[in-house]
Amino acid sequence: MKRSKQSSTEMVEGDSSLISSQRIKLSPTFPQFEMLNDDTIVSVLAFVGDAPFELLSSSGRRFEDGRSTMTDVLPLVSKKIYFILKNSDYLWKHALIRLVNHDPGSWANGLQQFILEHSSDADMTRHNEDGYPSQSDLVNESIRILSASATNDQRGDSFINAADTKLLHHRLFKLIFKWIRTMTITSPLFYMPGTVRIGSTIGLHFFEPRYRTLISEVMAPFPPSARQGEPIIPTSLGAVPTFIYANCRILEIGAVVTIVQVITCEIFPDGAADVELKPLSRARISHVWERPDSGRLCEASAFKLVD
Repeated sequence: MKRSKQSSTEMVEGDSSLISSQRIKLSPTFPQFEMLNDDTIVSVLAFVGDAPFELLSSSGRRFEDGRSTMTDVLPLVSKKIYFILKNSDYLWKHALIRLVNHDPGSWANGLQQFILEHSSDADMTRHNEDGYPSQSDLVNESIRILSASATNDQRGDSFINAADTKLLHHRLFKLIFKWIRTMTITSPLFYMPGTVRIGSTIGLHFFEPRYRTLISEVMAPFPPSARQGEPIIPTSLGAVPTFIYANCRILEIGAVVTIVQVITCEIFPDGAADVELKPLSRARISHVWERPDSGRLCEASAFKLVD
């Protein structure tokens, strides 16, 4: 993956003093790192470090559980690299720019939502007039707002604390990452083109083997009574049974689908089921794939659309 080019001096501006203060004598297992300065290591890590949502699995899909080389691989190489990653904001800055570029449906929308929620009237006037012509501009505006919030911390109206002010890009990454996780659903997919109205319940009979699998998996976390037509009680974490109903004409990335909640469910001995569904919201498919050896059952990740 191509990375942005910058001089080493510019790259680690604001980071070098932090990194140097964390110099650690390395294990003899990695003596070569003693011969590299911190600026060089940061340059190397910028080319090999991937943030959460960037790293692809062997199947070609992005990990949805937050795994990445920057968080789960490189910190384990040595203590020195661990402290560099812990204290360098440069790597997170360019990870954000790459994510906005490669997955604008999630990350650009997340940053725009962040700006919308935390901007002043003057900020919004500038946004409406000028917009954000590049990914860097979008990230920089979000950082400006986050930095202003750190300045307001002494008045008690900041949404970050003083400990986060040295790593603003990392803090912004975590804020948008959390927002994306709440806005993303991954589930088996029911595909049937047609009109679905939000809030209007739908009754369906699942009889195909692939959809018998779907409803079995969706209802598995809930007590047996929930699969016998009785009221469905949310889990201790407040979760209710939901899945993706693809009522779009063509099943593809970018298609708008519907997230539905199972209101009642009766699963029969042969696995067929009668269900009552409540459409909750629209979503846009970001990844879709067919499960191997599943009788053509598809699974998808979709990003909830903001009204």
